[in-house]
Amino acid sequence: MSYQYTFDIHLGPIYAGLTLAAQLIDTAGDDVGSEITTGFVEISNGDYLLTATIPDDHQGGVLIYENGTPGTVLAAGNINPASGGLTAQETAN
Repeated sequence: MSYQYTFDIHLGPIYAGLTLAAQLIDTAGDDVGSEITTGFVEISNGDYLLTATIPDDHQGGVLIYENGTPGTVLAAGNINPASGGLTAQETAN
């Protein structure tokens, strides 16, 4: 099973107009599933939404980066359903 979740990503005006990608990671920092390249919408000048499918009981996080440069993380969020809910706190570098 899985569920849809929408993350809000605040990068700021310097990051406007990017094509973003994401990767789910587990608590050890290892990749979970394949790279996410769809579901991004720029809602404002450097502010984005990502609607993605998250596996049930996934615990770890999500890394956001410019498509094609996975080693340069622009934002990260945690996903922890065991704590009673999902939290996503993205922070730009």
